[in-house]
Amino acid sequence: MTNPILKSVCLKGEQAILEWSTSHDPKPGDHDVVIEVHAVGVNWLDTFREPGSDPHSFPGLEASGYIKQRGSKVSRVQVGDKVALLAPGGAFTSNLVIHENLVMPVDQEVSIYAAAAFLESAVTAWSNCFFDRKLESGGWLLLHAGASNISMWAAQLAKVSGIPTVALVNNDEEHQHAASANATEIVRYFDPELIRRIRQLSTDAKVARSLNCIGGQSIEVDAAVLSTFGDIRLISTLGGSETHVELGNFLGKALSLHGSSLSLLHEDTRKELMIDLYQTIFSQRPLSEFNVTVAKIFPKSQLGQAYEYLLNKERIGKIVVDMIG
Repeated sequence: MTNPILKSVCLKGEQAILEWSTSHDPKPGDHDVVIEVHAVGVNWLDTFREPGSDPHSFPGLEASGYIKQRGSKVSRVQVGDKVALLAPGGAFTSNLVIHENLVMPVDQEVSIYAAAAFLESAVTAWSNCFFDRKLESGGWLLLHAGASNISMWAAQLAKVSGIPTVALVNNDEEHQHAASANATEIVRYFDPELIRRIRQLSTDAKVARSLNCIGGQSIEVDAAVLSTFGDIRLISTLGGSETHVELGNFLGKALSLHGSSLSLLHEDTRKELMIDLYQTIFSQRPLSEFNVTVAKIFPKSQLGQAYEYLLNKERIGKIVVDMIG
């Protein structure tokens, strides 16, 4: 039998252009599982992927479903388990084969849609704040776009890791979402004394890192408030790819700026991240204890509209596609 699989998606103006292909029923290797896909999270990165013949280049980076088959040496999950998965691509399909270390069991209390809506953001936050050059307790974490999926996960993971956070937001709705993610302090971008307020909040410690998905002039804020040896983790440039900063801040405080992209990490590194995140956090605290925000759920028949909804700038939370209904 063959499976339909989404090969590419392109946003032209406000219209999504989809290209479908087919793949044969997958057969698991010794350490692989076959997942019956029930829901898939929609990500901007899907629209930038260059389609090739390898399904790993296709859209679909995170999903949820149930284990249908498993390889002879799989030990972490059982047939029938509800799981979330972090795919290299190709998740918009009926049955997906993937290595067992790229799936994560989720508790039954969590909806299948929420299970498809958290891993890309949670793993990105974990990678940049708690895995590589792990933040030390007492150092503050500055979160740009405090109501974005990644910043909300960074705030929640920081809370259970004993790291205080400052979330930057634009309005009351974003303030409420940042508060629901347990951000320690919340500051408005348009506060005329933004930099002074951030400095005051962290007088007893230091702002050690900025998780920045804005870019543009927000880098100036980071350079002004970060402490000596602080670093900026730039994960997107939604606010622009150009900036003007006072290099004296970088030199005088030995600051560093790191570009970060989960999709560029080697698959072995993504496996390490998944295992570390599960063992450190989700094996002790079930996903149902965290805030997973789903913006809207689209049926598979409206997949194009799901990608067009990415353009809604008022959207908060992850867009999810129901692959069954």
